[in-house]
Amino acid sequence: MLSGCIPVFFYSDEEFASLWPFHMGGLHGWGANASVRVPLEAALDGSVDVIEYLQAVPEARIRAMQSMLAAHAHTLLYGIGPYSGDAIETMLAALHAGLSRPARARH
Repeated sequence: MLSGCIPVFFYSDEEFASLWPFHMGGLHGWGANASVRVPLEAALDGSVDVIEYLQAVPEARIRAMQSMLAAHAHTLLYGIGPYSGDAIETMLAALHAGLSRPARARH
C-alpha cells in the first residue's frame, strides 16, 4: 500500500468496518475508498472468479483508489524521528478523539 498497490481484502462489510479503524477508518474512512473487497465466501465457493472480479474494476476507480492511497498511505508508516502524521500519531489522535467523545456516543 505504501508504494501505491491497491489492497484486496477478503472481508465482509462488518469485518472491514473493524479493520484498522484508527488508520483506515473502517467502512466510512479513506481505506474503503482505496481498496477492493471481495466476498470471501463467494471466492471460496467459486461463485466469484477473483481475477475476473478484479479485472472488472473500472480504470477510473483504480485511479481514484491510487490517489486516495497517495494522500493517506503515510498514516500507515511508522516513522523514526520527527515525522508528522505517521501511524503512531494517527493512532494517538484517533484514540484521543474517541476518548474525548461523551461516553454514550462511544457505543
